[in-house]
Amino acid sequence: MSVALAPPTAAALTESAETPHRPGRLRRMWGWVTVAVRATVGTLSFGALLAAVAAVPGGPLLALGWMLEAEGRAANGVRRSSEGSERATARPPLGRLLRAAALIAGVAAAIWLALQPVRFLAGLASDAAVIAPGSAAARGWRAATYALAAALAAHLTLWLLAGGRTGWFRPLRNLLRVLRGPGAALDRLGARCGWLWTELAPAGAVVLGAKGFLVAAAWALAPSVLLAIQGDGAGRALARTLGALWLAGVLPLIPAAQANLAAARRDGFWRSLRAGLSPRGAWRTWRTRPARWVGVLLAVIVGSLPLYSLAVVEAPADARWLLTPACIAGVLPSRLLAGWTRRNADAVAAPPGRWWAAFWLPLGWAISLAYAGLLFLTPLLSAAGPVAALRQPGLFTPVPF
Repeated sequence: MSVALAPPTAAALTESAETPHRPGRLRRMWGWVTVAVRATVGTLSFGALLAAVAAVPGGPLLALGWMLEAEGRAANGVRRSSEGSERATARPPLGRLLRAAALIAGVAAAIWLALQPVRFLAGLASDAAVIAPGSAAARGWRAATYALAAALAAHLTLWLLAGGRTGWFRPLRNLLRVLRGPGAALDRLGARCGWLWTELAPAGAVVLGAKGFLVAAAWALAPSVLLAIQGDGAGRALARTLGALWLAGVLPLIPAAQANLAAARRDGFWRSLRAGLSPRGAWRTWRTRPARWVGVLLAVIVGSLPLYSLAVVEAPADARWLLTPACIAGVLPSRLLAGWTRRNADAVAAPPGRWWAAFWLPLGWAISLAYAGLLFLTPLLSAAGPVAALRQPGLFTPVPF
């Protein structure tokens, strides 16, 4: 007995063609874990890069520019369209910046690990030179140090030319890969360096950091200077009180203003600067998501609290680089949170009514007033004196000194 099977109808074929293949639960969980690990490694690498840059003279503006670049990429989000590469160049995603930082951190970690045997042999050579100067053992240890340093330098060069990702423990593979195509190896290394330069754009980041500093100074420098006034007398106390009230009044809008600057960073120098300096634009951005901006304000203040507690004793100049990672760890999350809060704010209408003014705005002013009170007392307790009121890494350059 045979059964004739009817051919599938057109509707069934269309339904089966339009139904996408959904991966299994285990594969989806693995994908989420992979994304989380990559994001964590990228964020930690980006923070390490910012800390290394901010600890050198002249680096705080570059670190602030990279923070604003990350904030702007988080605010712009990922834009998918038929233009493809043109839209990706206009609005690059945050993930590419984190991958660039992770690549630099990986190369730096590999070089640091490679230098440890050289440092060990150099120590032995130094001890041998002290114990028996000019002896054969001292010369032998010194020659071994030079030979190992040359071998590791060649190994690192071949590793970078071979791709820089895999093959760390396979020097022969790297050598053969480079010898088979030296031109392709140089092109590959040049393309990787060019991609890093395009993503990080140090010159543009310095300009963006200068604009971010100008925006923060336009909003908060005058009240901070009033807070830094010291001495006895009713006039100076009145000036400091005025500075505290002034700063508390404008502080809730400063993260929104800097987020507007970061979101408009590619719209031209003056247009992006006007976006950060506009009180109307900052107010419109803040009132679209008032609860989230109060959370951003809390993140800015909470991230700065450990630095003010450490300001009681002036840190030595050679130990300041230890405080810079703590400063970056306190400031960077608030910057990224401000960027994500600013995302698509231009397309979001302000909530109807004035319920946001009845609760969230007074709450933001109360939090800002507590922060201003902390700055009011900081010059009296800090070893830096009046200058401590101007050290606000959450608003100005991300350095604790």
